[in-house]
Amino acid sequence: MDPTASKLELVMHPKAAFITIGTSERKGRHRQHSWTPIVRLLNQSDNFDVPNGYKWRLDGVSSDGTRFFAYPELAANDMPMRIDVYIRDQAEHSSLTRHVLHTNGTMFCKSIEDIRGLRFSRHLLKSLELWSSNQPNFEEMYFQLPFGSYIAVDTISLYVRNMNIHCVPCYETEQQWLSPAQLQKLWHSDVPVQSWPDMIPLTQLSLQTQPRDSISLVTIPHLGSSRIFVFKSILHDMRYMYHELKMLLSMPPHPNIIQKPLYLVTHQRRFGGIGVCGFILSYYPLGTLQQMLWQASISNTIHMKTRCQWAREITEALLHIQSTSSAEFYTGLKPGNIVMTRRGDNNDRVETVLLDFEQRTGRYTWSPPEVRYVSYFEHVVASETAPMEIKEKYRAMLRAYYPDWQPDWLVRPYRNPRLGYSGPWLALTPQERESAEVFMLGKLLWCIFEGVPCIDDGLNFDTFREPYCAQRFPGFRRSPQLIRDCIRRCTAGAPEWRGRFPAVAKCGNKLFPYGWDSSCGSDDDNDQVAEAVSEEDTLQAAKTWWEEELRDAERFFHAFYRHKAGEEKQPGDEEILSFLGQRPTLMHVLDVIQNVECRI
Repeated sequence: MDPTASKLELVMHPKAAFITIGTSERKGRHRQHSWTPIVRLLNQSDNFDVPNGYKWRLDGVSSDGTRFFAYPELAANDMPMRIDVYIRDQAEHSSLTRHVLHTNGTMFCKSIEDIRGLRFSRHLLKSLELWSSNQPNFEEMYFQLPFGSYIAVDTISLYVRNMNIHCVPCYETEQQWLSPAQLQKLWHSDVPVQSWPDMIPLTQLSLQTQPRDSISLVTIPHLGSSRIFVFKSILHDMRYMYHELKMLLSMPPHPNIIQKPLYLVTHQRRFGGIGVCGFILSYYPLGTLQQMLWQASISNTIHMKTRCQWAREITEALLHIQSTSSAEFYTGLKPGNIVMTRRGDNNDRVETVLLDFEQRTGRYTWSPPEVRYVSYFEHVVASETAPMEIKEKYRAMLRAYYPDWQPDWLVRPYRNPRLGYSGPWLALTPQERESAEVFMLGKLLWCIFEGVPCIDDGLNFDTFREPYCAQRFPGFRRSPQLIRDCIRRCTAGAPEWRGRFPAVAKCGNKLFPYGWDSSCGSDDDNDQVAEAVSEEDTLQAAKTWWEEELRDAERFFHAFYRHKAGEEKQPGDEEILSFLGQRPTLMHVLDVIQNVECRI
C-alpha cells in the first residue's frame, strides 16, 4: 500500500477496527511502466522564469507530507509569522499526478536536502512563486496576515500555472493567547515574580529557518550578536505550550534538563492587547540522541562508558522531575526528545538534555499498557468511523475510571492545571506514574545500550523518516547482562515480550502486512511483494489486528480498574496484571546503571 497521510493515520490508530474495506485491484495489474514522455513534456512546459517574481524557500515538511514550512525570501530575517503552506491529502491527488510528481515523496526524506531535491518540492515552490507574483500588493498582504494563518494549495496540477492557491487568514491562534498579566495571575503561587524572564516583542526576532512545526531558529539582532536561538510556538491548542512554559519556569534547574526560557515572546493581538505567543530557548546544534545513535549505529563508535553516562544523566533528570511538585512526572521520554550538548573543560564531554514538557500522552509504542490502552479508548471516542454505541461505551468507561476525564481533542482555554492534560497519566497514582516512566526508560535504555536509534515496533507519522533498524526491540546484542535484566524488568507488560507486533509494517516506501517486510530487499524485490499484496490485504490486516487489540484493551482495562478499586479479582486478572510489582523504581534503575558504569 502506498502511504498517504490519511492511510497512515488510519492504520496506526484503533479506529481501523471499524473501517469497511471494499475490493481493490491488485497493485501490479494496471501499472504504468514509464512516465518519461509526460515528465519530458512537463519539463518543457514549466521551464520558465517569473519576471520580478518572489523567490520562495523551503525549510521543512511535516512528517505526514501535507504541511510545508515554506515562505517567500522577503520574509527571511523578518519576524517569524508561522504562515505555512498546506496541500490536500495525497490520496486526493489524481493517480497520474501522484505518480508523476511523487507527491508523497516528502514522507520518506530524512534530510532537508533530500526534500528540496524532490521534483514535487521544486514544482510547489515554482507554483508559489508564480502565484505570489500575480497577487496585487503581495508583500503587504502577506505581512498583514494574522500569526498562524496559512496558504492553501487546493489543487495539485501537473502544470504549475494550473495550481489553485490562496491565503487563509486565521484568528484562532491569536484568540487563544493570554497576556503576561493573565499568566502571572494564574501562576502567582508557582512562579515567583523574580523567576520570570524578560519579555521581547516578536518583531525583534529575525527568522533564519523553520525546520519544524513548533520550532523556528532565529537571531535577535538588537542583542548585537549572531547567536542562534530557538523560538518555540504552537498554533493549535495553546494550553500545552503554556503548561510547558509553567513547568520550565517553576522547575529547579538541573544540568540534564533544558534551561528555563531566556525570553517570553509577545505580540499584538488583532482583538486588542498583548499576548504571549511563544518563548526563546537555547539552541543545541549537536542534534538529538536519536540522530547521534543513528550516526554511530553502523560503526558502533560510542564507548560503553559514554552509554552509561547518558543513561545515568537521563535517570537522574527523571528523579529530579519526580521531586518537584510542579512537574512530578515526564511523559515525553524517547530519543527524539533528548538533545546533546558539549561540556567539560575542553568541550570534550557530550551530555544529554531533556526537553518537551508539554506532558502529552505520547506514542503507543513508548507507553506502558496502563497508559496505551486508555489512549486507545480516547482515540475511538474521537473517531468518525466507530459506531456510536462503541463510542458511548468507551466514554462511560473512561469517566468511571477517571471522573475528571474530558475529551483531549477539544480545544479549551488554558486553566492552569497542576499536572497537565493527559487523562491516561492523570488517572494513575504517583507510584503508578513512576512505574509508567520506568517502562519508557527501559525502552530508552535499550536504544542507548544496543546502539539503535528507534525501537521500530509501530507505525507513526515519522515511520518513513526514521532510520532503518535491522534490530527490533526486545532483541539484545550489545547490552551488558545487568542492563539486559534491568530492561526486562522495566518493560514488563510490553507486548513485544509475548511476540505481539503491529499488523502493518513499512517495507521500503510502502506499507505491508507484518511478515511481508521480511521480504524487503532491492526495489525489484519490493515491487514483486507489491504485486502479491493488495491495499485491501494491508487494510484487512490492520482491521483484524486492531479488533484484537481493543479486545485486549477492554480485558486489561476492567482488570486494572478492579485492581485500583480494590475489588475482587476475576479469572484471568492475575495473568493480565502480572507486570505489577515487576518494574523497579527509578532509584533502583540508577543503582544498576552506576554499578555497570563503575565496572568499566
